[in-house]
Amino acid sequence: MTRTQVQQLVVVLLLILFVGVFLLSNKPPEPGGTVVTPPPPGESAQAPAERSEPPAAVVPAVLPDLSIPRDIFLLPALLIQRLQQRDQAEQQAELDRLQQQQASQVKPVVLQQITITDLQLQGIFWGSANPQAIINRKIVSVGDQVEGAEVEAITKESVTLSRDGQEFELKPEVLR
Repeated sequence: MTRTQVQQLVVVLLLILFVGVFLLSNKPPEPGGTVVTPPPPGESAQAPAERSEPPAAVVPAVLPDLSIPRDIFLLPALLIQRLQQRDQAEQQAELDRLQQQQASQVKPVVLQQITITDLQLQGIFWGSANPQAIINRKIVSVGDQVEGAEVEAITKESVTLSRDGQEFELKPEVLR
């Protein structure tokens, strides 16, 4: 290590030590304790009965637990851990907010489920520009007719057909 690097390392260590001592010396009151406001400047700390004005306000101490170990070597890891916890909490809050926003914007689409006993989907051919399906042992494409129903769309999971002005969806037995 060069002399400059050693000096930089010493400065960083002293800075960490200073921050640790500062944080430990400014330790907040215990949770559940009270904080009493001091008297105004120029006024002595008299007993409340001797004062002509009301006593100082008593404020409950509702502060987060900021206790930090006195081991300076644990301080950087502890600070990193607390920063990561804070970041995770912020990310979770943002994710919850986005999910609530999405839930309020999404409008469900309801497809009518019509039971057609004379049509049975045996398989779907997917992977080409022209997907095909096997319905009642016949190979069909989009636009074909099967048992009076027209094939409207073929996806990886289902086939959409229309009959008598109503659309319905067929799924293979393995995907149900």
